[in-house]
Amino acid sequence: MLLQTRRDTTRPMPWSDAVRVSSHPAGAYTDLSRGPAGGRFLESPVLSALLLGVVFAVADSNRPSAWLVAGCAVAWSFVPALQIASVVATWLAFARGRLALRGAIQLHFLGHLPWSLWLLLVAAVASATSPPNEARLWKLMFVTAAIPFLWSRAIGWHFFRRVYGLGPRGALLATLLHLVVVLGPVAVFFLATGQLAPRLLGGR
Repeated sequence: MLLQTRRDTTRPMPWSDAVRVSSHPAGAYTDLSRGPAGGRFLESPVLSALLLGVVFAVADSNRPSAWLVAGCAVAWSFVPALQIASVVATWLAFARGRLALRGAIQLHFLGHLPWSLWLLLVAAVASATSPPNEARLWKLMFVTAAIPFLWSRAIGWHFFRRVYGLGPRGALLATLLHLVVVLGPVAVFFLATGQLAPRLLGGR
């Protein structure tokens, strides 16, 4: 009994939920989905908006002000808003009645660590990139974006499987619906405004 007590007291502190979800999404989501829905489910979306504000403010200026960060956060708040919309859409289609919507939103945003790390890396590179080399930065972003995209898709797959309780086919359909809700408006914006090709080719 004494030996068991010593083992329990010397056990290492658990990883944060976001790190657990990113490294072992199946087990992490299985454990987390058993707990009660958190009351601070909008905290992660707000932090995501603030992260975007910091990233784009740093990319625009090496010494961003609080006003610039706040302005960028508001301007890019549509990104976490689209994420919330995707959770609402998939929850209504596949998981209504199985769990609370606020719990689904909270658990979904725990899987954003890959994109957060990628954004911080992009901000660091952008802050050291001169305007004439902006096209190279955009090309680098599009090439390296495959890493967080595939990583987050693996996390999302387990989210739909473990949290929503869907089978393989249902998880695939939920993933496609999620991508349509999140990426559809972004793709339409770039195509409608014609901003994508000039950035990649170095034009203005």
